[in-house]
Amino acid sequence: MKKKLLIFFAIIIIPYLTNGQDMSEKLSKKICTCLEKEKIKSTEKMEQCFEKILISNLEEIYKVYKIKSLDDFDFEKLGIDIGVKLMKNCDYAMENLTNVENKFDEDFISDEDLDCSELKNGDFYYLSPNPETNIIDTTFVTIKNKMYLERMNGGKSYSLLDINWVNDCKFSLIFKDSNDKYKSAMSKPGDIYNYEIVSSTPNSIILKLIWKKQEYKIDFYKVKQ
Repeated sequence: MKKKLLIFFAIIIIPYLTNGQDMSEKLSKKICTCLEKEKIKSTEKMEQCFEKILISNLEEIYKVYKIKSLDDFDFEKLGIDIGVKLMKNCDYAMENLTNVENKFDEDFISDEDLDCSELKNGDFYYLSPNPETNIIDTTFVTIKNKMYLERMNGGKSYSLLDINWVNDCKFSLIFKDSNDKYKSAMSKPGDIYNYEIVSSTPNSIILKLIWKKQEYKIDFYKVKQ
């Protein structure tokens, strides 16, 4: 079950029939309400809300997905769909279940007089937990002119975005395409994500992602040439 719960916060969606979409929307709203009501603030404890909502809606799940037994049901797909909807629509989940590594310390202060030019062309990488294995994965990033290319899963999958520099240290990423199930689920062509470089060291760059009025920290590490 924990594997299914981790998938909730992966960036993925798999298409369903319209009824399935309606069902996952309904379940995600109920889970969001449960998380807030029970004041759950860790992914480990999410299981109690998931199981509670699942059990109370079993009859409808059987009907909507046309299954006769839970053995016939793909919980991974349902968890994926609900996870995306929680990320997009459940403010409580995003505020309270974000990894500590992606939050800024309360006393964090952006560097002054930053030289952000080194991010405009080069090779980098960042680390994030694989939602299926919970093992830390490395995502490699190449930035060249207006191209922003990510490579995941040992180079087996990619995401392609345009990068648009707003000023020296602020930029937007415009989603174009991806063959990665997590990345392609969360974004559609034309979606925009806004970033700001807030700190730099000889080996790393700290980015601030501003999404749904929340700030998230991402550590970019420089690939040594």
